[in-house]
Order: sequence, then structure tokens, then C-alpha cells
Amino acid sequence: MEVIARGAWAPAPGLRLVPMGWKLASLPGLAGFVAPGVLLRPLPFGLRGADALLGWGRKGSGAGARWLGRLLHKPVVTLEDGFVRSLGLGVAGAPALSVVVDDLGAHYDAHAPSRIEAMLEHGGWESPALLSRARDAMAAMRRLRISKYNLGAAPTPATAALIGAGPFVLCVDQTAGDASVALGGAGPDSFRRMVAAARSENPSARILVKTHPDVVAGRRRGLVDPADAARAGAVVVGEALDPWLLLERATRVYTVTSQLGLEALVAGLPVRCFGLPFHAGWGATEDEIPCPRRTRRRSAEEIFAAAYLLYARYVDPATGAATTFEATIATIARLRDAALRR
Repeated sequence: MEVIARGAWAPAPGLRLVPMGWKLASLPGLAGFVAPGVLLRPLPFGLRGADALLGWGRKGSGAGARWLGRLLHKPVVTLEDGFVRSLGLGVAGAPALSVVVDDLGAHYDAHAPSRIEAMLEHGGWESPALLSRARDAMAAMRRLRISKYNLGAAPTPATAALIGAGPFVLCVDQTAGDASVALGGAGPDSFRRMVAAARSENPSARILVKTHPDVVAGRRRGLVDPADAARAGAVVVGEALDPWLLLERATRVYTVTSQLGLEALVAGLPVRCFGLPFHAGWGATEDEIPCPRRTRRRSAEEIFAAAYLLYARYVDPATGAATTFEATIATIARLRDAALRR
């Protein structure tokens, strides 16, 4: 495989990749996500002459790819949801418009290097044109109110009044079984410490706890204990909201490993992490857990450029062809507005 040491990974033309399992092999837009000219070979016959194995995440097909890769001495390429994933929830079947493709690891696994970590640590890609594009893209993301999932309903009158009652500190819940929690060096106790720290460090502030949308949809269980929230005098916001309703009014954000911490950086907010997501450890966030591999200082703008513009891949939902971050968020905004009108 071709490895670009100081930038995003790119496969050589004609690279023979074997997706692990029919579900991954049939992923809409897979060829556009990986790269033009890559040969996707089905199992089991594709193993003969395969250059690398393709798996999803750290479970399922990803675990199978790593096991088979060790057995056959083949490298493994890992896919995961992108940072601007889709219009609706993945657990509800919304098709992915973005994925990340990693030849070194998984971006949420802090136990080992990943391609995004290598990019941020080694650099060499930070051209003035790219950073100018990042500034414009961050502004567009704020203006269009783009998040990972993008079909939050309007708040109920009670929640709208709660959010609009004045400044608040925001704590972000996550879901039980979320691989990014354990692989980010955290656990249930991290959420207890997060809520307690939010109260002790902001004694006179209102504290809101955002429930994960998968929990609101009844598909997962949250990790913030309601008793811990009550002891801190925090109010749990248990609705499927547009997260920008909260980010635009929060004064500070506390997370464990949630991507909402990354979006809070886009919003220009101070962020404290009680786990080790890929965007922590670079000086842009206040971190509870150090990572000795991450020695460089990075701005929010540089983290955004590496993550959203270089590392993540995007496809056009109409054609399945590769496209850009800017085109993708414009498409999501158009589809979301049409859906909300209906």
C-alpha cells in the first residue's frame, strides 16, 4: 500500500482491497469512499492476490479483518462513520454520506496510533490555502448548523424556555457500549467525574446535560447517572435537538470522548475532555488524560482541517461518486430543510 507519511492515506491505483463481509461490501458509495481505481474483491476468492483487508471499526468486520490480516500477513484498512455522517441517525438506517478511512488504526482508539493522529503529530500538510479553506468551512458549518446527525426536531416549549433562560455549562452524555469510551481510556466513572467537575468549577452556573440522540430514539442507554446529575443540580435535556441550539448558548463544554467536543471547538467554545478522543491532547482542549505520543500544539482550525478536509471522505448521495466537505454539508442542509418543511 502507498502510505503518505505527512498527509491522509491514499491507496495506489489498482490496489486490491477485500471487504470483510457482504454488509461492508454492499455499503452504498464504498468505491467512492475508498478511492477511484481501487479494486474491491469479494470474499472468499478475493483473498488470492489481495493487497489489504477492509473492515469496519473495532468490532464485527473490523475485528475479523485484523484477525485474518494477522493470519495472512496482510495489512488492514479500517472504515468508520465520518464526522458529518448523515441526515438522520445511523441506528435508524440513514445512509452514510461520509466515512473515515484509516490504514494505521481507528481514530477513536487512543491505545495505538491512527492516521489522523499521525497527521496532527507529523504535519507537513498545513498550507495557507488549506487553512484558509478550513476557516471558511468552519464558518459554513456554523452557518448551516451542521453536526454528525442532522435531523433534530424543534424543542418543546419547556425545553426552548430552559435553553433560552440564560448562559449555561453543557455536559455531554454518551451511550453504553460506545467503543470510543473504553478505547479513549474512559469508563462510567469518567461521566460521574465530568458532571461533578462541571459543578465544582462553575458553582453558580446552570448545568445542562445533553442526552445522546440514540438514547432519545430508544436504541441505546446513556452513561450519565440521573442521580449524579441531580446531585450536581444539572438538568437533563432528553430531546432530539439540533445541537447548535445548545452550542450557540453554552459558555463551556464538558465531554468524555464525544464528537460534540470537536463541534464545540468549531463553535469556538472551551472544551474539557475526561477521555482521550483524537481531538484531545493537542492543546486545543483541557485534558484529564495525557497522551505522550501527541507532542505538537494544534489549533482548532488545524484539527478541523486535518479531520474534516483531509481525513474524512465524502460521497454524493445521488451518484455515489467522491465529493467534498463543502458539497456534502450543502446537500445535508438542503435535504434537512426540505424534510423539516414536510
